[in-house]
Order: sequence, then C-alpha cells, then structure tokens
Amino acid sequence: MDIWSDQNRRSYLAITAHWIANETGSLRSRAALIAFHRLRGGHDGKTVGEIVVNLLDRAAITVKVSTQRRLN
Repeated sequence: MDIWSDQNRRSYLAITAHWIANETGSLRSRAALIAFHRLRGGHDGKTVGEIVVNLLDRAAITVKVSTQRRLN
C-alpha cells in the first residue's frame, strides 16, 4: 500500500496484493492492483485504516489479507 499526492495536491492510495502461485508444479511470484482510490480529507491512521478495510471489503478479500511484521 502507498499514499502519494499529485502536482495539484490531490492524494491517492493504491493497494497491491502479492502472492506465490503454484502453476503446473512451478512456483511463481504474482502481483495485482487491488484498489486505486482518491483520498479526501484527513490522512490520520484511523481514517486511512477505515478506507483500507472498506476497499478490501469491496474486493471481497478482507479475510485473505495478512501482514508481516519485520524484526530489525
């Protein structure tokens, strides 16, 4: 997921999915764009979190999403 602003200060959020697919006995890395959304209003954690969950719900993949916590 990433958030950025264009030259006119309009903010956007993109969500991508990454997975390993087993294609005829061979593992392949795959990726897909799940959502591209114009953000309006605040960018605080609560607001962005609610938007992300809504977009994942709309894509019907909320239960398939997991996060990876990186240890330093």
